[in-house]
Amino acid sequence: MLRGLKKEIIHFIILFIVLFLSKEKACAQCSGTGEKCIGRLNPFQNEGQYFRAKLADGEEVKIKATFFTGMAYRLVPCNLTETNEAILFTIFDRKGTFVFTNKEQPNKSYYDFTFGATGPYTIALKLEKGAGCAALLVGYLEEERAEELLKK
Repeated sequence: MLRGLKKEIIHFIILFIVLFLSKEKACAQCSGTGEKCIGRLNPFQNEGQYFRAKLADGEEVKIKATFFTGMAYRLVPCNLTETNEAILFTIFDRKGTFVFTNKEQPNKSYYDFTFGATGPYTIALKLEKGAGCAALLVGYLEEERAEELLKK
């Protein structure tokens, strides 16, 4: 069980690295590392990478990520510009079926999730208003451990 879990985590990290290195949305103006938001991942483990994009007014970026059952995740939207506009995101499963949106509570510091099925998900990310640089940090814990920590 533990060996399989480690293998899944490694695949998860590799996927994030590949997506992070993609030049599709990378730009020098959004070179911040998200340090101002990294503390929000605690007690979840930082998977070491995050997504960032420079967004024009009304522009949306789609991020592909694989999430696993048996794991809990913390998503931390982080505005890297001084505007501090809320970052909106919507999650869809592999079939494009709606899973979650933070539209009703856009100013929370983080959002905790478990996923009912292992597989690829799409996260659509945009600024609530205007243009700027947005990042999404991802943390993870084994689901049982997350339940223990979050009850406290």
